[in-house]
This record gives sequence, structure tokens and C-alpha cells, in this order.
Amino acid sequence: MKKEFKGTIGNWTYSTVMNFSDSLVSFIRCGEKQIAQTRGCITGEEEEVEANAKLIAAAPKLLEALQDLTRFCKENKVGAELELAESIIEKILNQSNKEENKIENLKTISGRTIKIVTNYSKRTFTIITESGKYRTAFMPKEEFDFCQMNTGNDWQQFLNSDISYYKIN
Repeated sequence: MKKEFKGTIGNWTYSTVMNFSDSLVSFIRCGEKQIAQTRGCITGEEEEVEANAKLIAAAPKLLEALQDLTRFCKENKVGAELELAESIIEKILNQSNKEENKIENLKTISGRTIKIVTNYSKRTFTIITESGKYRTAFMPKEEFDFCQMNTGNDWQQFLNSDISYYKIN
């Protein structure tokens, strides 16, 4: 079964304005519907605010291009790049379909498999590699949501850092 994007369908655009409190606000819209907005101070963050808005507005087209790329890779039997692209698409399309625990098998560029168990109610991840099983500490919602987009390489780098996680049996 082909998964479909559950977000707002259509051409996303953005416009940047200065509001009354001397800050920049970019509105991302699809027709008359507001999708998102980015904000920043008027001094020094103009480029960043606009760049964020451009990226958000391009998201549907980026997803479509990534899907086209994966079809091409499948047809031409391209390996690791295809798995990485498929994993990103899966994360985007499954974002709104959250069950209590989700299990994913991710690949790193070097070909290693990392199993990730996402626990939505506790906002933790269990990371299973050939060398052991690890659990993240409780995460604030924003960080937890961000980590759901991690690839196998991101999780490998996470384990190589001194960020809050511990080994479990």
C-alpha cells in the first residue's frame, strides 16, 4: 500500500513581514491557509528567518523529489542511498501515525543495522546495536520530535557522543 502525505496538499509559498514589535515573521501558506510561521529579531536574523521559511515552503516538493529519487534508485538498483532516502520518507509520512511504541530498523552508511524503539508515552528511544542496548533519558517534546527524524547515522553519532543515555540489559 502506497503511503500518502497527510499534510496540506498544494503549492506552499511564504512571505516575510515586519510586525509591530520589530521582529520578522514569515508566513508559510497554501492558498489562503496558513501552514506555519517563522520568527526572528529584526537585527541580524533576517536571512535566517527567510531561509527557514523557504525550506518549510519547499517541504512538499522536497518530499516529492525524494520519492522520485527512491523510485529511480529502485529501478537502477542503487543500495545505501536508496535505504537512507526511504527511511527519511517513512519518517515524514508516518509522523502523524503515532502508536505507543514504534520499532524501526535503520542502516548506517557503513551498512550496520541499528534498531530503534520509540516510546511515545515516555519520550524515550531504545537503541539496539550489535554491541548493546541503550536507552535515552526522557526528552523535552521538541527534542523528542526532532529525534524522530534521525537516520541510522544520526543514532550512531548520538551513541558516540556524551549525550544522556544509558546501557540496559
